[in-house]
Amino acid sequence: DVKPALPKGSAHADFESGAEHAIHQTKLFVAGLSQATEASDLLNAFSRFGKVRDARIMLDRHSSSSRGFGFVEFEDNSVVLRLLRELPVVECDGRQV
Repeated sequence: DVKPALPKGSAHADFESGAEHAIHQTKLFVAGLSQATEASDLLNAFSRFGKVRDARIMLDRHSSSSRGFGFVEFEDNSVVLRLLRELPVVECDGRQV
């Protein structure tokens, strides 16, 4: 599941309302990640769409295990807009995200 990573408090019930905010966003929220997925896997999965600035897996603060989601930040916001419009199939570490 790929969505724009919008600042907390932004009104975005769906893609249409979130699209206005996504125009300047370079970061995507990525859900459905495997517990074994590492940041390098996320980077490799999304680098085919454009230059990735950063890829992060969110970890549980107590157990340090993956929470099953992360963020991918691109150099160019047009990549984010294209991905949100086209919603291509992206496989990461054996899972479709």
